[in-house]
Amino acid sequence: MRDGAQFCTRCGAHTVAGREVPAGSVPTFERGADAGAASAQGGDDPLVGRVLDGKYEILSSLGTGGMGSVYRSRRVLIGDEVAVKLLHPRLTGDEKLVERFRREARAAAQLQHPNVVTIHDYGEARGPEAFAYIVMELVRGESLRALLRREGRFAPARAVALMRDVCAGVGAAHRRGIVHRDIKPDNIIVTPADEDSPTERVKVVDFGIAKLRDVTAEATLTEVGTVVGTLFYMSPEQCKGEPLDARADVYSLGAMLHEMLAGAPPFAATSITSLILKHVNEPPPPLPEELPIPHALRAAVLRALAKDPEARQRDASELAREIQAALTHTAASTASTQTPEPFFPATARPVPVTPTHPLPTRPNAPTQSDAAEEELTVVHEPTPARTYQTPPPPPQPEAATRPRRSNALGLVVVLLVGLCGLAAVTVVLYMRRGERRPTTANARPAATATPTPSTPTPTPSLPEAMQRAEQKILAGTLLGAADLAGLTPAQFPLLRHTVYARHGRVFGDGSLQQHFLSRPWYRPRADYSEKQLTTHDRANADLLEASEENGGRPPAADVAEVSKDVGDALKGWVESTRERDLQAHMSYYADRLETFYKKQNVPAAQVRADRQQAFVRYDDIDVKISNVDVVPDPTGTRATVAFDKTWEFDSPDKNTKGSVRQQLTFVRAGGRWLINGERDLQVYYSNSEEY
Repeated sequence: MRDGAQFCTRCGAHTVAGREVPAGSVPTFERGADAGAASAQGGDDPLVGRVLDGKYEILSSLGTGGMGSVYRSRRVLIGDEVAVKLLHPRLTGDEKLVERFRREARAAAQLQHPNVVTIHDYGEARGPEAFAYIVMELVRGESLRALLRREGRFAPARAVALMRDVCAGVGAAHRRGIVHRDIKPDNIIVTPADEDSPTERVKVVDFGIAKLRDVTAEATLTEVGTVVGTLFYMSPEQCKGEPLDARADVYSLGAMLHEMLAGAPPFAATSITSLILKHVNEPPPPLPEELPIPHALRAAVLRALAKDPEARQRDASELAREIQAALTHTAASTASTQTPEPFFPATARPVPVTPTHPLPTRPNAPTQSDAAEEELTVVHEPTPARTYQTPPPPPQPEAATRPRRSNALGLVVVLLVGLCGLAAVTVVLYMRRGERRPTTANARPAATATPTPSTPTPTPSLPEAMQRAEQKILAGTLLGAADLAGLTPAQFPLLRHTVYARHGRVFGDGSLQQHFLSRPWYRPRADYSEKQLTTHDRANADLLEASEENGGRPPAADVAEVSKDVGDALKGWVESTRERDLQAHMSYYADRLETFYKKQNVPAAQVRADRQQAFVRYDDIDVKISNVDVVPDPTGTRATVAFDKTWEFDSPDKNTKGSVRQQLTFVRAGGRWLINGERDLQVYYSNSEEY
């Protein structure tokens, strides 16, 4: 330390006059007289009253989390207050945790956004009482968790306003390749309205377990398979330890918005295992019907909670746009259906003015909304009837000293000026008359603007049955016969095109395109491709098309035809297994399986990796099936197949065999039957420890 230093620049300890510190050692904390008073205020916390790096005096504790504690502190040299987050001393010996803490500072320091807490400084030390810390702005508010505990749930308008600000901060992180990974109400600070802001403000905190995708030179510390986050808001892929991107945060934001609207998170359970299984397996629960929540907002929440990341909004910014559009669309629809007809008092009734000659149209004509706003001003402010006649010339004083010719010339000038003023007034009044469009018995109705693709015209909310089906389509789940009940024949084509519209398809039919432009979730994309459709998308489109051709009724299953087609697919699947033909084998699988033995929502790539390992390991694979039982569902678009299977696998170092009752579930998509689930019902015999 330098001569005369009052604090250690590495650990923050107070120095003691005359004390000699051995070279190379890290001194422990020493307390001064002023530190005792601060410690008394902070209770038994030994850090209260200490100073970090000679710059940050710890005043009081603000809270404790899994990785560290947060303290209200004062910058000694400046005098203002900040928040200091210290990594728990017991964790400083773990280099990986310290590196993760460094990344918190590095990630958050990149984010300069009004809805993200600002990072000021970072420091760390080594030794028995050393620690690492982050200095950030002190936000004076309360957590969203505290608000929810006190108020239960929020009105849709307030929930959307708060969530929009949260999404703004998280969206700024997504644009920089940062995934928060721990979004929850505890990490959202809400400051109340005050003289500086008429509305509540939001700050997102704790990017402590964020993963920077652009840091390729460093080892991945938050490894695949390591579950980090809060279970009530954790995405299915995070529960399974899979790689994460911005859509994992979208799921957490959807779970948090669900709690803000309903008063409880979407899933709850008595154990950690049960809660994880619900996130992974169960479909997202709809918001309670009795709550006054717009249907478009319900659909946006369900889409954010979709099990398949491809079915969710792409990032937090898209989620913010969708929920805001849902609320704005509903407000506009309500206003259009509830706006009363204007009342004209007798003294305020507008008087039409007929111009004496046609006038050119203004190049910058006002919009309908401007005209309507000005019309209300005219209606509610009585104006006396006006007459537009040429005013008499003002009386001219007679001056004995002024010649008669001068008087005549002055009169001409006055008349010319008066006529010019009258012409200007007439033009302005005529043009304002066109703007106001007064509602009278003989007035012409206002022209209706022709909607264009860039300015969609809001449409009334969809019927309830159609909304339910649309929500399932947007969530990427399979439709069933019950989902089609109550639909009219005209609604089937719209729902079928919804399958494609959810991926951004642009339609050539003007009325069809206009319908989807009015839907708040629709985002047209120039790069749309049929390859973006999932197996469930194709299955839903096939079912809706068959129902449409069947006069608006779900098709009845042809048991014989389904049994034959599914049986043929089953035989091909078995044959490709015997031949160890990976390409042919995987052609019988959907792009994502609802169940794969003890796992759920498994991508086809994982199945491929599993089979490739088996095909490479074993030189001979013998599989035989018998007692096949095919059970189609009522619509004939899905089928369950149960069968007995005996198998024997040979390799140079091992032979395994066994017998099992197995079940496959098939879904009809794009004219083909594809495996959508695979599991064992009962294992009769197996000598393989790996089976």
